[in-house]
Amino acid sequence: MHASIIVFGTELLSGRVRDSHVQYLSRELRLLGVEVREALVLPDDPVLGREELSRMIERGGVVVVCGGLGPTSDDHGRELLASCAGVPLVFREDVWQALVERYPHLSEVPSNRRQAYVPEGFEALPNPAGTAPGLWGRVGKTWVAALPGPPVELARVFGDEVAPRIRAISGRGSDNGERMYTTYLIPESALEDALAPWEGRLTWATQAQPGRVFLVLSGGDEETIRACVASLEERFLPVLVFEGEKDLFVLLKEALARRGLTVGFAESCTGGRIASSLTKVPGASEVFWGGVVVYSNEAKERLLGVRPETLRTFGAVSRQTVEEMVRGVFEHMPVDVAAAVSGIAGPSGGSPEKPVGTVCVGVGRRDGRSRTFRALLRGDRERIQHKSALLAGLLTYILVEEEDWLDRRELADYIENKLT
Repeated sequence: MHASIIVFGTELLSGRVRDSHVQYLSRELRLLGVEVREALVLPDDPVLGREELSRMIERGGVVVVCGGLGPTSDDHGRELLASCAGVPLVFREDVWQALVERYPHLSEVPSNRRQAYVPEGFEALPNPAGTAPGLWGRVGKTWVAALPGPPVELARVFGDEVAPRIRAISGRGSDNGERMYTTYLIPESALEDALAPWEGRLTWATQAQPGRVFLVLSGGDEETIRACVASLEERFLPVLVFEGEKDLFVLLKEALARRGLTVGFAESCTGGRIASSLTKVPGASEVFWGGVVVYSNEAKERLLGVRPETLRTFGAVSRQTVEEMVRGVFEHMPVDVAAAVSGIAGPSGGSPEKPVGTVCVGVGRRDGRSRTFRALLRGDRERIQHKSALLAGLLTYILVEEEDWLDRRELADYIENKLT
């Protein structure tokens, strides 16, 4: 089966907003065994949109339409679908009532009713992350899915509603012989080097993000794939490789929630990124008590009780300082788990002893001792801050889920000598 993707959004073509739709959908469709043959990003122009959508529908397969389902005058997605299908738009009272029940304020603005119009014969797909429902239907020999534009909403509607329908019509079920893995803090180049011995037995594709790489393995049987993953875990560390598409801070939230634990953070160089990453996860309030950004030495002393002599002797970026920051979290927050980070994000502030990219992280439990680590991270200021937050999040996850690993020399060696 093949697919085409069409994304509507003038803002995407102006450079004001980065498109992530094609990347996400291409990956997800591939995992469903669907070959993406074409992807277009178009302005909110109904004439051009109808022309290109009609052409894609003529090709058959599956067409995924992104955007244009909102309540504004430039949201033409429903009208385009109805026009290409040759059917009228029908106001669905059940869809409207479901929207108003969830969001009563929608009834105050008449234009919101646009979101309850559905091309005749199409299904309205629930959107648990927003208001505009998705759409699913058939036009001739082609299946068409329409998804809301905001990335979080798009992912929920696609994953919950569209993906199962594509599996059903493709007849491939949920297993197409491919496996996805997520790795954290392993450079893409190092991952490619580790995969080289498997060439001829497996095929793979990687998608790199700062601090994270998605890996898709295919072309071999289950035993071969498992053996390949085991070799990656041996070369790197098992605690850096996760099966499936995983978000580190979702994993952390779930691990804390399973154990009924709460966490607090003390951040310096990351400036609140760790707390921000965790609070993006739905339900974070179950596990996150709070955090503090202690950027200056004075803040570390006054808010966390870090001793002046520790700062004078070892400096703000030191294992000793982050250990006292962890202790300070426990003294000022009623939490079970704490993490602290301090580093030099650059571009200035480094020294021969502590170059730019030097980062120290401490993690601990209230009922146990803390552990500290030092790393030297590469990149510009943004990347160093991002990877520092990932490192702190990962070590907190390991503390909660795989605590024995914190005392293993392999982990300390990787962080101190191999992590970049």
